[in-house]
Amino acid sequence: MATTNIELDIENITGVADADDQFIKTAQKFVVSSIPKDLMLWAGTSTAAATHGGDDSPEAVTLPQPTDNIIDVVRNGFSAEEVSESMQGFIKNSNSLHKATATFPKYYIQAGNKVIVNPVPTSGETVLVNYVDFLKIDDDCDLRGAVVAHASSSEFSKLATDLVPTWTSPSIPAGPGSPDFGNDLTISSVAPAVPSAPSFTYTPASVSDIIQPLISISDMASLSATAPAYTKPTFALPVQGFDMAQFETFLETEEDIELAQGQLGRLSHELGEYQANIGVQTSKYQNDIQNELNEFNKENIVYQEDVQRKAQNFQKEIQQAIQNIQSDISTNSTNLQKDIQIALQNAVQDFQQDVQEYDAKIKRYGSQLNQYQQDVGKEVQKYSNTLTKKTQEYQGKLSLYSSQLQSYQSEVSEISQKHASLQQHINYYSQKADKYFEMAVLEINMYTQNNSKIINRTIAAQTAQQQRA
Repeated sequence: MATTNIELDIENITGVADADDQFIKTAQKFVVSSIPKDLMLWAGTSTAAATHGGDDSPEAVTLPQPTDNIIDVVRNGFSAEEVSESMQGFIKNSNSLHKATATFPKYYIQAGNKVIVNPVPTSGETVLVNYVDFLKIDDDCDLRGAVVAHASSSEFSKLATDLVPTWTSPSIPAGPGSPDFGNDLTISSVAPAVPSAPSFTYTPASVSDIIQPLISISDMASLSATAPAYTKPTFALPVQGFDMAQFETFLETEEDIELAQGQLGRLSHELGEYQANIGVQTSKYQNDIQNELNEFNKENIVYQEDVQRKAQNFQKEIQQAIQNIQSDISTNSTNLQKDIQIALQNAVQDFQQDVQEYDAKIKRYGSQLNQYQQDVGKEVQKYSNTLTKKTQEYQGKLSLYSSQLQSYQSEVSEISQKHASLQQHINYYSQKADKYFEMAVLEINMYTQNNSKIINRTIAAQTAQQQRA
């Protein structure tokens, strides 16, 4: 019962190096189970009592090949009738109408490919089981073509299954996250306090008729006590619109390569727009910082000019006041001139001393104000440098992420192309498997139809001959 030629035919059709023996056996069983038993009498094989059982030791017949294609069961030359296993009590009971006898034996199938016959066989009245042996569908059998086709279908199915890829999702690059530009610009320098103007009032001793306020320094009183302050602009970070969750859903959950690639393209586009917005917002923020600094410097210059102008006007008012005092004294009684002159000299000395001290305070205030302006400029410049550095670092992270995203996109595209190529081969082998399975079924059907016609003609001829006789 060689199958060497069957194996060679399978290898030539499918291109496999070694045809699977199990596929051949499965094909042989498929052929046998698909054809009526009365057309497979030529493939029958009988058990041997001494080897497979059917005598008194053992009584049960164990079929050498697992099969349900039993042609006939014979006990001591008498054909046995098959009953269900549930009838085993009835066929043994002498009071039952179904009791088996030596001339009308009965059998049932038991688990483990066993055939149980009643009456129980003995060494003199043995049991033989005739069954369809699928191993006879070999190189010399007319049905070998069906075996070749069915086994080839199994080989093609295996080739298609072996090509099914195991999807391994490439690692999605992690985004750079929200940038930290250190938006914490604070001006630690404190503006100097404006010195308060002294109060100058001169009253000559014992001269009640010339008592009057010497000077009303209204211009200095209007000097603002608060220096101009630097106002920090607000930095608005653009909204990051990357939707990686949708991309992961397409790729890992739905395994939809085309939708994942489309989502990946949109992510790349959004990343480019986000990088551009970061650059625009950073440039605008730096311009706002510089504009605020320029405005502060402009206001500070105006403020210092106002301080200097009012100080000069104050000096002029002082000189005018001295002249007014001297003129007022000259118009009064000459008898008081000596006392007034002394009081005036003392008053003038005190007045000049206060003026000098106030002038020194004004100069010191101007110097402090100038230093305050320089300190503010340094702090703004330091923050601007930090902002530029961090912006460049984040732009670098975005560029790296963009590069990683492109590499990821290329990897997904490559996997998609390989998957598509494998799918073509899978479809090819699947179609071949279907084709050869249909060929096996077609050959079995043709064999069944042809042999059924022959049997029917033979029976009809025998009947006609008997009627003529």
